[in-house]
Amino acid sequence: MTVKKPASYGSVVPHIGWLLPWGHFALGFAAIFGLFNNWVAMLEMLGQHSFVMFVTWFGIGLVAPQLIFYTFIDLYHWEPWYQHKIQKRDAPFSDHVKAWKRLLTVVIETIPQIYFLSMLPTEDMVAFENIPSIYVQGFQVALCALFWEIPFYISHRILHIPFLYRHIHKVHHEYETPISTMGVYAHWVEHQILVGPVIMTPYLAGFHMFTATIWYFVGMTGIMGFHSGYTFPWHRMGQKHKLHDLHHELNTGNFGFFGGLDYLMGTSIGDVEEEKRKRRVKV
Repeated sequence: MTVKKPASYGSVVPHIGWLLPWGHFALGFAAIFGLFNNWVAMLEMLGQHSFVMFVTWFGIGLVAPQLIFYTFIDLYHWEPWYQHKIQKRDAPFSDHVKAWKRLLTVVIETIPQIYFLSMLPTEDMVAFENIPSIYVQGFQVALCALFWEIPFYISHRILHIPFLYRHIHKVHHEYETPISTMGVYAHWVEHQILVGPVIMTPYLAGFHMFTATIWYFVGMTGIMGFHSGYTFPWHRMGQKHKLHDLHHELNTGNFGFFGGLDYLMGTSIGDVEEEKRKRRVKV
């Protein structure tokens, strides 16, 4: 008698697959809501400077479940998610270990930056009664993304100049097969140029620190997700993940995160084979 193989989780509940990839968002915003409810008490307990440092690390640290999720998909070929891997090759285990070690180093390198930046916010930027409405928060987070995208595109394209690429940006491109933790795997100079502005933007724009916390969570989620190597059909940003994956595979084009500047500047790449064909024609 033939034993019927149990249906996979994804086939039993076809549309439930989005729960885990987006589960970190639910956890993240639940944690942010908890922070909101305890804002006054924690501010009084820690004092303004320490509290600003705390909420900054809090927002950044909320990306941890996403990193663990993508790492487990890569290492254990979890279905139904592994089938959505963009490149049909795996990064070796040693790459994962190397990237996680670098992630810890980046955290250490970021401590002084956050320490000094946390001195910038005024009392109005921290006061609970000044937390903006959810609509204003959404608008300000969108502005943070815009303010970050423009310098990111320009500096990223500059880092592909042969001399700068060879001495700085090449470190980030050691991984042709992206994994989520390599989002911050880079030379320390590049980390300050490309990732540093994620942290600085809300400070310099004068946005409330509650909005900043949301931005750090959303921004770091984007960085890690864009380097995850996966594009899920239910994921609205999945195509953007694919574009950045192509950047790492071909080592050119798609210098921005959202695609708009690449389209305007003629650096957009949407198909690997088409780009390879163009290169053959040039040769």
